[in-house]
Amino acid sequence: MFSGSPNGLASSGSAHPDSVLPGCRWAGMIGGMRVLPLALLGLLLGLTTGGCNQSEYAQSFHSSMGMPPPALTEYRNMNLVAFAGRPRIIASTLTPEEQIQYLEEGWVSLGESSFYGPLESDGALTDQARKVGAEVVLLSRVLGQRVQGATPYTTYEPVSVYRFGGRRATRVETAYVPQTSYMPYAENWYAQRAIYYTHRIEPPAFGALPRELNVDDRKRLGFNAGVAVICCVRNTPAWNAGILPDDVIVNVAGVQIGGPDDLRNAVLQNAGKTVSVQYLRGGEKRTVSVTLGASNSGE
Repeated sequence: MFSGSPNGLASSGSAHPDSVLPGCRWAGMIGGMRVLPLALLGLLLGLTTGGCNQSEYAQSFHSSMGMPPPALTEYRNMNLVAFAGRPRIIASTLTPEEQIQYLEEGWVSLGESSFYGPLESDGALTDQARKVGAEVVLLSRVLGQRVQGATPYTTYEPVSVYRFGGRRATRVETAYVPQTSYMPYAENWYAQRAIYYTHRIEPPAFGALPRELNVDDRKRLGFNAGVAVICCVRNTPAWNAGILPDDVIVNVAGVQIGGPDDLRNAVLQNAGKTVSVQYLRGGEKRTVSVTLGASNSGE
């Protein structure tokens, strides 16, 4: 692994020292001189830079706000900041606890990139972070295995063709005979994962981040309605009311909560009001009075 800092990792577009490409034979003939053919040049560029216009960070990106991702111009309507500066890239192990900590501190996940392959540059990650308007990126790189092999390529060796007549041989033309050679390569492959975060324009009106009940939740509770709490954003009404992760919210302002959309609508309709919130903790039903904030984000 490597160490990171809150100021971000150094950006580099060059090949990583873990990628080893030994020298190879020049191929082709122009004016009697061997040169690298375009196909082999493309192969070399592919091995050292990723071989495509989009980085793996861009190709593997999955938005947490739906696919395709919203445009940056839509972020304001979603109460999100489309960050325009240089993002901070922070080395991380991406444990669930660390991700929860960022959510509690008020960060919003925009999505993540995840892939396995040669080490992508920090410059490619910075470009993707800017593309999605992220202010902070948590980055994990775990060494997997060393991949090695050999790539075939063809050279063309010049051969003179002669015509024989009597006792003399006359050179007629030069032919080129193909010969196959192999270019060895070796590089380390990594499991690479990045989660992109931005922050809200206004604090949440409620602050409990919900998820759908899964099968185990419904079996344990004995019914299908409600939303489980992932966590609460610090210093929000839900946090101050003592709602905890894994509590199940079943009713807000007298309205039964069947899923995250119901919770969002209840918060939107009662923004700025004091409402009763019913939730389950360990099978025990509890009720708390909560004064919602004025934000119209429905969170």
